[in-house]
Amino acid sequence: DKSTDFPSSIYQYSVHALAIVYSKKFPNNIYYRQPKIKKWILGMMDYWQKIQKNDGSFDEFYPNERGWAGPTGFLLYAMLGAYELIQEEFPEEKKHAFFQSCIKAAHYLAKYDEHGILANHHAMALLPIYYAAKVTGDRSVLHNFSEKLDYFLNLQSKEGWYLEYDGADLGYLSASISFMTKLLKFMDGVAEDRAWKEKIETSIPPAIHFASYFAYPNGFYAGTMGSRQTLHFYPHGFEVWAKKIPEAAAVAEHLAQSIRE
Repeated sequence: DKSTDFPSSIYQYSVHALAIVYSKKFPNNIYYRQPKIKKWILGMMDYWQKIQKNDGSFDEFYPNERGWAGPTGFLLYAMLGAYELIQEEFPEEKKHAFFQSCIKAAHYLAKYDEHGILANHHAMALLPIYYAAKVTGDRSVLHNFSEKLDYFLNLQSKEGWYLEYDGADLGYLSASISFMTKLLKFMDGVAEDRAWKEKIETSIPPAIHFASYFAYPNGFYAGTMGSRQTLHFYPHGFEVWAKKIPEAAAVAEHLAQSIRE
């Protein structure tokens, strides 16, 4: 996708999928504890550090792009997730350099923004910034977290949707719900961050309520009335909130049945 003859960083995102199949004993999983898979995981982590810019960012579509949440946020989340899955086998001599790259990426996300208003990108910046602080123990990356969280929350309309360019987009709404729900999971047990957690917990239910109108009887979701005309659905947030919000359970089950069919 517009990255021919160019080492687009975003492909390193698949490190997370490799770490999952390497570390989880799924039925008939031939990749579980497979040495070659571990070698690939560590190789991807090494290459991710090699292609990082001095300011902590990464290029996705063209050289010196220095992309924000699109490549840098998604990649930081993937690398941290992969690390946690294999941390018992992660080489001690590689740990400091890996953590330094994570902290640099988190500071970049905290410092910068991007043109246009894409709420899901702000959610995908907040999530790995906090995740990096949790995994590395370096909370300096949270120096302006309150301001960035408030900015994201102020992108929510009274109807529940978060702004994507000039209106609501349902596919990316499900993404924002998913990312913020993951962020809540990481905040469990952190007393000093309780105010952030309460704000997020207040924001998500109306977003789920709005999204529920766009899971159609025929099994499709979202579509051309959205500001970005997306069709994708992130189920994670709906699954997690299903026990508390009946609409979340209904949407998750309806679209799971759609996939089965």
